[in-house]
Amino acid sequence: MMKQFKHNATFFVLALAMVIAGMVAGFKFFEGDYFFKINKSIEIYGRVYKEIAINYVDELDPEKFMHSGIDGMLAGLDPYTNFIAEDERDEVEQITTGKYGGIGVSIGLRDGKLTITSLMDGYSAQRQGLQPGDRILEIDGKSTEGMKPNQVRPLTRGETGTELHIKIERDGEAEPLSFVLMREEIQLKNVTYAGYIDSGIGYIKLERFNRTAGDEFR
Repeated sequence: MMKQFKHNATFFVLALAMVIAGMVAGFKFFEGDYFFKINKSIEIYGRVYKEIAINYVDELDPEKFMHSGIDGMLAGLDPYTNFIAEDERDEVEQITTGKYGGIGVSIGLRDGKLTITSLMDGYSAQRQGLQPGDRILEIDGKSTEGMKPNQVRPLTRGETGTELHIKIERDGEAEPLSFVLMREEIQLKNVTYAGYIDSGIGYIKLERFNRTAGDEFR
């Protein structure tokens, strides 16, 4: 059995090496053609990916394997070049547009507990009576114990007009408090202050930068 395994592994390595060698050789004939190199590189990557995914001795997760290859490509670039997976597109859209469906809270960790750190004026969380310092115990019946703020954020956000049930712990209250909130469209402001701080000196505070920042700045 061991001999058979070694034989299969050796054959796989040799076959893969032959595939790569044969395709890389094509570069020599088109050294000055940049777009040919791009297409050839894509072809090589695809062939190698397919050979490994189909013939590797152990079963691989195709999606995870592909992402590992992409991570390897990006590792040699600057830290601002990233791959956005399909399930992260909504998060990116929220960042770039400054719009999302939410309840109007900022959440952080205080003494290891998920805590509301601030409220946005006029939104559901503030109107229904939540307060900074409230510790979040449950969201829609799901315990938040052990969660981090970035794990809770997707639970508080969602389609506008949908309800969110939240249970919190508050100093001075013997029992947990429950609230029913409504998700609303939240527009994050880029410019949070504009005015004069001294005679003839203007001050503009740019809190963040997304697609609408230029319009707000003007």
